[in-house]
Amino acid sequence: MPHCLPQHGDLASSDDVPDARSKSGVLPPGEIHLSRNGDWPLPPGPLRYAVVVGNPVEPPAGLLPLDRTEKYCSQYHTFTVEDDASPFLLTVRPSCDPIFVFDLDAWIMILCDPHDCTSERFDRAVARAIAADPKIQDLARRSSNTGLPRGPYLIVIKQD
Repeated sequence: MPHCLPQHGDLASSDDVPDARSKSGVLPPGEIHLSRNGDWPLPPGPLRYAVVVGNPVEPPAGLLPLDRTEKYCSQYHTFTVEDDASPFLLTVRPSCDPIFVFDLDAWIMILCDPHDCTSERFDRAVARAIAADPKIQDLARRSSNTGLPRGPYLIVIKQD
């Protein structure tokens, strides 16, 4: 079944779309910092880190590319936590949540459940390992129709 959208005309030239929006693009892969303050609609909660990557055009939006995310989506995976303290292994079960933008674009958010990643140290280690995974980076490259990959983005959520 083909993916159909209602005809809306040329959105980029519409007078209703602000100029900055019509010329916006995708950021290069890296960190994006969000804050939980009164001006941002991010609900309170224990989530501190997540990874967001573009969902490829093929297969159709809405279908997670399981060949690239099956390693993480609702599967137990062991990560090495190594920072200023002594390294150790942590086994968690990350989840994947699709993000749809008005049926025009699709992204995948991969996160560690705060019940598994009980500290910022664990959460950061898991998110950084996922963002650095070559399969996730390949997914970001395949999700783009330009030379700029759509992620992975390491989302850092500040607890204000």
